Amino acid sequence: MKNKGFTLIELLGVVVVLALIMTLALPKIINSIKSSSKNADELTEKLIFNASKEYVESSDYFLKISGNKYKILLSELVNQGLLKAPIRLYGEEDVTDSKCVQVTYNTEYSYEIKDTCEEKKNPCILISGNPKTFGSKYKCYVNDSTAYNFYVLSNNEDNTTNLIMERNICTDGALATANNPCLERAGSAWNSVSTATSSWTNTKYDYQFEYLTDMIDLNSGEPIVEHFSSENARAVSETELSSASVDKHNQFLYEFLAPESEYESYPILWSPRTWDESTKGPKPVNNISGIPCYWLIENKPTAGVYSTYFMGANGRLAYNMEEEAGKCGIRPVITVNLN
Repeated sequence: MKNKGFTLIELLGVVVVLALIMTLALPKIINSIKSSSKNADELTEKLIFNASKEYVESSDYFLKISGNKYKILLSELVNQGLLKAPIRLYGEEDVTDSKCVQVTYNTEYSYEIKDTCEEKKNPCILISGNPKTFGSKYKCYVNDSTAYNFYVLSNNEDNTTNLIMERNICTDGALATANNPCLERAGSAWNSVSTATSSWTNTKYDYQFEYLTDMIDLNSGEPIVEHFSSENARAVSETELSSASVDKHNQFLYEFLAPESEYESYPILWSPRTWDESTKGPKPVNNISGIPCYWLIENKPTAGVYSTYFMGANGRLAYNMEEEAGKCGIRPVITVNLN
């Protein structure tokens, strides 16, 4: 019995047929692989964005201020248990340590996976007035969960802005009230600024001042000058307020102080704190009985007499440091970038 096999022509025919089939099927196979890879990337992206959204919603760090940008490392999402490594994406075996999520807030959060992400965190929201203009009111998050109202005092050459808090603050961070006015001597007030603002992580700046204390050097007979240093906030300076507007536009400097009648014996060195257009005279704003003033830093002697200043209901006041020192509160100033 003879073995029967394929002839060479038959084998060539089979090869041609297989080649034709492969030619027709290969694009579909390739497209199928690409489609599968694309679907896998889209699914991975969705998982990353969902994890990022959960991360943002669970933290106070991501302030809802238009234009703010934040970055989330994929490795951080893994560390928080929101994703699992390795994260395969865009044909790479593992992007856990090489990519991040760019989070941008404009009316709502948006998310984008990038190789390099940037952070732009403006802690303040404009409430009234024009941006970075004297007297304009901002709501500023001094840390990621606490916000106070501030007013613009001035702008600096490094493109930052100085803002003064709307009202006095206590050393424990609480707002001063009639029942808890938090008044103290000038000598201890400056350090109290640092204590009261120790949790203000969003207002970091190099605050450096020298100031006159109410302590006398026994050798020279002159007030002792001490150095004030803080990284979160500072007290307002007398020089700073002297350059401020002294007409009806500076009302905010006198908010939440005691009524004038309680301290009418103090000398008036500034114009009235408020203005009534109809009567062309002063009017009260947010008066709090028992809080007469807040301290101002002043490091220069006036007319040969060393004095320190405070802002009272009637205006900027001074007392001779050789006399018995009174008590005032503290009203922090912060320096931030409002761009």
